[in-house]
Amino acid sequence: MTKPKVFVTREIPDKGLDLVKEFCDADIWPHEIPPARAELVARVRDVDGLLSML
Repeated sequence: MTKPKVFVTREIPDKGLDLVKEFCDADIWPHEIPPARAELVARVRDVDGLLSML
């Protein structure tokens, strides 16, 4: 069974991120500032979930 794909807009504490990674295929935004609208739309186009801390 494949894991659902999730886009994470900010780094979160390791404990939470470890849980996300355990159950999901996580794409994590690597920058301090949040993604621009166009980037966010592009990144969530083909994901199953979004963890947003905007």
